[in-house]
Amino acid sequence: MSVTNLIYWFQILITVATPINVSYNQPRFSSCAIWDVNASTIITSTPIGSSPYGLFINTNNTIYITSRKKNNAQIWTEGAISSTNISSFSLNASAGIFVTNTKDIYIDNGLYNNVVVMWPYNQMTSRIVMNVSGRCHSLFVDINNTLYCSMGDLHQVMKKSLNTSVDILPTVIAGSGVSGSAANLLANPYGIFVDTNFDLYVADSSNNRIQVFHRDQPNGTTIIGIGSSNSFALNDPSDVTLDADGYLFIVDKGKNRIIGSGPYGYRCIAGCSEISNSTPDTLSGPFIIAFDSHGNLFVLDTNNARVQKFTLKNNSVACTDPTTIQTSITLEDSTTSVQLTTTYVESAEFVTTVIETSTTSLFNDQSTTVVTMLTTNTESSSSSELLSTTANMTVETQSVYFVPQKCVDSNYMGLSCNQTSNSCDMLLPCQNAGTCYFNVNASDQYFCLCNNGFNGTHCQYDTRPCSPNKCWNNGFCTATSSISFSCLCSSAWQGVYCQTKVNYCGNVTCYNNAVCRSLLSDYKCECLTSSFSGRFCEHKTNSLVTKEIITKTLTYVAVIAVATVALFVIVLDVLKYVFHIDPVYQERKRLSSHRKQCASVQPKPRVVLRPVYVN
Repeated sequence: MSVTNLIYWFQILITVATPINVSYNQPRFSSCAIWDVNASTIITSTPIGSSPYGLFINTNNTIYITSRKKNNAQIWTEGAISSTNISSFSLNASAGIFVTNTKDIYIDNGLYNNVVVMWPYNQMTSRIVMNVSGRCHSLFVDINNTLYCSMGDLHQVMKKSLNTSVDILPTVIAGSGVSGSAANLLANPYGIFVDTNFDLYVADSSNNRIQVFHRDQPNGTTIIGIGSSNSFALNDPSDVTLDADGYLFIVDKGKNRIIGSGPYGYRCIAGCSEISNSTPDTLSGPFIIAFDSHGNLFVLDTNNARVQKFTLKNNSVACTDPTTIQTSITLEDSTTSVQLTTTYVESAEFVTTVIETSTTSLFNDQSTTVVTMLTTNTESSSSSELLSTTANMTVETQSVYFVPQKCVDSNYMGLSCNQTSNSCDMLLPCQNAGTCYFNVNASDQYFCLCNNGFNGTHCQYDTRPCSPNKCWNNGFCTATSSISFSCLCSSAWQGVYCQTKVNYCGNVTCYNNAVCRSLLSDYKCECLTSSFSGRFCEHKTNSLVTKEIITKTLTYVAVIAVATVALFVIVLDVLKYVFHIDPVYQERKRLSSHRKQCASVQPKPRVVLRPVYVN
């Protein structure tokens, strides 16, 4: 086993052994839990402005909202009538917002500034944590401290680890930057959610589906919507979240409703009339949902510019034991009656009825399967009341052995002959919006017609001069030919790929031994002492000027004195050796005579003689 695998399994063991604390709420709901049909407005349009995009509720039930029109983020504590605002001149039309356990706030600022910023808890300034190429409609930080950004306008989801101090570029985890409906593509992804298994759930809005991308997998799996085995249809879903049991709750924005799942499948839980309105029981363009710790559902009703709260009516009610009723139905060409099993699942709030599949023996080796699903969800004060009921029945005849059904059209297959048998539709092999063509004479053969800039058997290679992320650091790529490109870099970067930070100190001279520091898009001369000031440290203080004048004056006096003495000596030498004039001859003679007199006056030293006898 490799070191990487050992580390991976060690992380799993740590995850299993250690309780996982997340900053958001994931309540556990009863299978029969329902929410109040009429919502109460918690926050109106006055404080948050029109078309709000971002909503987050932490485990303390504090609500965080981004206001696009007011260019701020607002913090509403539970029960508060006013908010605390996070305002900055740099915030502009923010969308996504996420808050961690440490109460650090991550805010999208990508539409005009191409960054995601983080406001540390109890601090007044923010810092950039991710560079992006557009708006982050939704942000998420997983349990491994990795930041995710869903870029709906660019059809991809990016991620970046926050565990390193090194400024690394974000990587693409889902989508390729091209709008498409293939398993590896997205079309306007909005809401995202990452569970503790690092599975990424994406509200793939324009594809009308919810995709899940398992860890390190480029291809997604459709859970609900177009392309899934579930018949529940979505229309422009904008957000997805999970409860404690892993059941999905979805914002079906196109139908102005909220969808929930459970052990009995999917159901509508809010805005079920699908009417766009501002009444308490309707929504208009809902965008994001969140739960509080009590299981109440909060909806950011974007077109109405309000936050709606749907109260959990009763989460303690457990469904009663199923009640089974036997009914009979007679099929044509059969001599035997078929017993259908009808199951009533009841609670004090609603009644659910399910008719299961029943099988009976018919003639010869044939058997007939009657598949009937009858479901009723009726809000009632009495468990015996049963209102609107919808039933769908199909009757199929099949052998006790598996015999594939022969479809009239050989291009289709399946029990209902509704699935094409060609390899293009089954495999979806062409990537990057390539067009698949299959061989009519051999359905297992196909070829991909790639768009300009892509090649390979499955159009998997991107050869466009301006492929995604070609220019770094928010540079803008322009294709100059079919094989060459040019990057227009932002003011702080340069190089072929905008990979080198501009050295603004290259042509700048700072005076008085000042040090030049290169900033993000500017430079600064740092003066060594307080005696200098100015853009280039070229200005001196008055005290320094005074000291310089005194120093220069003393210097000039000393120079003049030395020059005078030297000139005097030179003049004397010229007079003596050139003109044979010795102005100081008499003085020297007098001094010499005086020295001789002094020498003659001095007494001679005494001489002591000591005889030495030599044998």
